[in-house]
Amino acid sequence: MASERPAPRIVSFDLMPREPDYYFVLTEALREFAVRQRADADDCDDAHIKWATAAESALSRIEAAMSEGPQPSPVAETVSSVLGLADEWEQDAAFLNARAERAAAADLPGTAVRYSSRAQARTDCAGELRNRLSDIPKSPAETP
Repeated sequence: MASERPAPRIVSFDLMPREPDYYFVLTEALREFAVRQRADADDCDDAHIKWATAAESALSRIEAAMSEGPQPSPVAETVSSVLGLADEWEQDAAFLNARAERAAAADLPGTAVRYSSRAQARTDCAGELRNRLSDIPKSPAETP
């Protein structure tokens, strides 16, 4: 019977403006711990070196994450993507309106009406998307 590994336990800290002290406290603690473990290590003491290396690795990951800057929230990314779709629909509507005008100028009223109604449908859908998305908070800071 194979031994089961416990599920990983993940703890997340917001190291950005809402809790600015977390960054300082966490990085200083890791830095001091690594220095102390290296100082306490004997020539044959692999455990202290292993702990110091783990602390330095965690510190490096934190520093790398901070150098990337704040990451957009998944909600903000989704809203942005959907708003991009609304932009595309509005561009399609402008194109269809231009085709409707050309069809009307060519004395093709049925074609002009079809293009015009398709353009209006896209404009309406884009407007509805924008209205519905305007109430969604894009970041935790905007959440009531």
